[in-house]
Amino acid sequence: MSSDLDSDQVFTGIYDMFVENLHHAKQYFEAFDRYDTRMEGWFHGQMLILLSQESRQGWRLLTVNKKVDDDGGRPDLRILSGQQRLRIEIKSMIIDSRTLSMYFRKSFGKDLRKMRASREPMRLITVAFPITDEGKWKELVDRVNNEYESSPYCSEDISYPPDRKARVTMWKKEKS
Repeated sequence: MSSDLDSDQVFTGIYDMFVENLHHAKQYFEAFDRYDTRMEGWFHGQMLILLSQESRQGWRLLTVNKKVDDDGGRPDLRILSGQQRLRIEIKSMIIDSRTLSMYFRKSFGKDLRKMRASREPMRLITVAFPITDEGKWKELVDRVNNEYESSPYCSEDISYPPDRKARVTMWKKEKS
C-alpha cells in the first residue's frame, strides 16, 4: 500500500488486519464471554500493536487517546496516511447480558455522535459478542442508520467455542 490511498482504502486495510488478528484470538472471546466482560482495553491493545507494526503500509500511528482541537473529542487512535489524519474508535459490546439500548444510552451513542461531528475521516469499529439474535442485530443497524446517519461499512463474524460468534463491524457516517 502507498501513502496516496484514499481514507476508505486505509480504513479497510486496517480493519482487515484487525479482523485477521482476531480470528487467531478465539480463546479470548471464549473467556470474555464466559466471565461476562468486554475487556475493551484488550481490543485497543491489539489494534495498537497492529498499527505500530504496520507503518510500512503507508500510514503511521500518531496518537493514542489524546485530545484534539476539533469537535471529534479524544479519538482512541489517530493515524497519518500521506497528509491526511484519520481517526478510529473501538467499542466492544457484550450483548447477551446487556441490552443494545444500554450501549446506545452510554458509550456507543457517544462514539457515533463523535464520528458524526469529526472533521477528520473517522470510523467506529465494534466488536459485539455473542451474536445470538440476528433480529436484535438488525434492529441495532436500523437504529444507527436512523438516529446517527451511520451504517456498517464492513462486517465479519468470528466463531468461537461453544458455538458462539462475535461480529466485528466497521461503521461510517453517511455522506452529508
